[in-house]
Formats: sequence, structure tokens, C-alpha cells
Amino acid sequence: MKEIKSYPGASIFRSYSVLIIVLLTGGSLFLYLEGLEKQVEIKAIEKTVNEINATLALTLYKKIITGRIQNIPKLADKNPFELNKNNILVINYKGSIDSESDNLELKSWYFNSESKEIIYHSDSNPRIYKIEFSYQDNNKSKEFEYKEDVINGFFMKEKRA
Repeated sequence: MKEIKSYPGASIFRSYSVLIIVLLTGGSLFLYLEGLEKQVEIKAIEKTVNEINATLALTLYKKIITGRIQNIPKLADKNPFELNKNNILVINYKGSIDSESDNLELKSWYFNSESKEIIYHSDSNPRIYKIEFSYQDNNKSKEFEYKEDVINGFFMKEKRA
């Protein structure tokens, strides 16, 4: 019986077989890593939103403790990245912008000072967030009155299209 290597084209067949196996394995690895990168980005976004919500809660508590309750609704229009005095909130915060710009860095956070929105610029669609002040309007005045209404808190919520 003849050995496989003695047949014409056997070495080419083996070479192509190995090449196909390597390409399939490399492609599978690439797709896995791409999916993993998306998961990491989503977790980083969730972490940033949670950190901003915690900073908003701390700022709210400080205002209540110091008796500056009347100014609380104005916090919804402030840049939440600047509320943290130590500036350790988000590493990839790039600053304030005046309007939506085309020159935004990918995977970066921005505060739109005109619309008072927080923007996460990703390679797909940008995520846009807004700070919402939540309170229980006990006297149905549709205005926050610190002696009448109950504060629920501030929350950074994603705007849905």
C-alpha cells in the first residue's frame, strides 16, 4: 500500500487543509474578541452611569444637609462631570461642547452645554443621556416646593429615540 505523501498533490492538499483550519480558528477568535470588546464597552458605560448617579445622590444630600434645598432642581442642568471635585469620575470624559459636533473622539463622554445632555460617542449610534430631577408633587403645583414636595432623587437616564 502506498503512503499518502507518495500521491501527487498530497502536500498541497495538506497545506490547504492546514491553512483552512488556521483561517477558521483565527476568524472564530476574531469574532469572539469583537463580541467581548462590545461587552466590555457596555459594562464601562453602565459603570459610568452608576458613578454619575452616585455623584448626583451625594450632591443632593450635601445640598439637603447644608440647607440649600431651593437650588436642588437647578442641578439637573449642571455638568455632572464637574460635580465631582476630585475629577476622578470618568477617565474618558473629554469636556463640554456647545452643540453636536462631528469631531468627537470615539468611546468618549461629552457634556452638551446647550441641550444639557450627556453624550457617549461610540462607533455605532451615540448614546444620549439627560439628568432628571424626580420629586413627588404633593400640592400638584408642577413646581418643586421644598416645604411641600418630597424628593425622590436625581437620575441619569438614557434618551430613547
